[in-house]
Amino acid sequence: RLSWQFGSSGSSAAARIVVVCSLAALATMWMFLVFVLSARLTPATTSTENVVLKPGAFAGNAVHHPAFTNLFSRGPPSGHGEHSVNVFGEGGMQTRTNNGLHLEISSRLNSTLISWAVALPHGGLALCDERGSKLLLWLPDGTVAAIDLAPLKVPVGAVYLEGKVYVACFGTWPVPRNDSGLAVVDVANRWLEATYPYAGVGRPNGSEVHLHNVYAFSWDCKPEIFVAVVGNPWTNPPIAGHGLVRFDREAGSFLPWSTVAFANVRSVVQQSEDVFFALTQAPPKQPSQLLRLEKHGHHLLQVASTPLPSRKGGDGGADVLLASEKDAVFATDRDLGHGWVHYYQYKSGAFQLRASHMTGNHPRHAAVLPSG
Repeated sequence: RLSWQFGSSGSSAAARIVVVCSLAALATMWMFLVFVLSARLTPATTSTENVVLKPGAFAGNAVHHPAFTNLFSRGPPSGHGEHSVNVFGEGGMQTRTNNGLHLEISSRLNSTLISWAVALPHGGLALCDERGSKLLLWLPDGTVAAIDLAPLKVPVGAVYLEGKVYVACFGTWPVPRNDSGLAVVDVANRWLEATYPYAGVGRPNGSEVHLHNVYAFSWDCKPEIFVAVVGNPWTNPPIAGHGLVRFDREAGSFLPWSTVAFANVRSVVQQSEDVFFALTQAPPKQPSQLLRLEKHGHHLLQVASTPLPSRKGGDGGADVLLASEKDAVFATDRDLGHGWVHYYQYKSGAFQLRASHMTGNHPRHAAVLPSG
């Protein structure tokens, strides 16, 4: 365990950050690395959208490349006692508890690559199978229903809202073939209700961009679905992303100008009704950007940005999550051969970098554990 200090040294409470890092896969073997970062901060009471930590329930987190990709947490209702972290990957699941580490293999997952897990309200999980372009409903009775997401491909994120699982599909690499978009799965009936390819109408190169995740955020005091449109930072020249884009569930259409900016947004977290923080996936050799977005009317405006510290290589920014303090966030960054977790505060209209610490290779997603 790595013990690091963030923020004020006078704070007596300790919170932990769990960072999931991927390593090179060895043939069909799967590997993972979880770093528990001990930070002197007040424990967070809420978690990021991509790592939902609920005592007594499952919660999901994901990355979208091979090796160990997926983490969820399980704990007792009281918040005390044994706490476990489970990681899905290629064909298996590994569970780490307070009392040790043991491996569980499920034959149902042998040919899959699980890139995201979502807790279902009445038990069970919705699992994104990136390799098969399917959503797997792993139900409390042990059955698994496989939902084909065609014509969309490569599911990389999902969220549950009002009886449905909304699945963000990355699409064909390197340029989508009308197969990047949003799939909607009816959980009770176990079927694909609809698919919505993302076209980015009114935006340059709108049909050549990738979706990287999907969220249920509060908007005008009610939950709405948003997608992170990462663009295509891997093409030459790179194609700018569309930021955080709202999906109109009644009309069944995207609102591509939800964010009045061009940003290759990869990860987003909501602090309040009107304040969001986003991390970008930058083109190669460019620093990723940490953004503050604020709601004005029906749109989000980019009010501040800062580049992450320079790095030698790697894929750049990965995840952003709220710290316990208001206007403070953690951001993970992927450097050559290792990674970083940075702690930022937003004060007087600008970001201030307060601390940086090295992680394992290729950090993907993270969460502040409410258990401390």
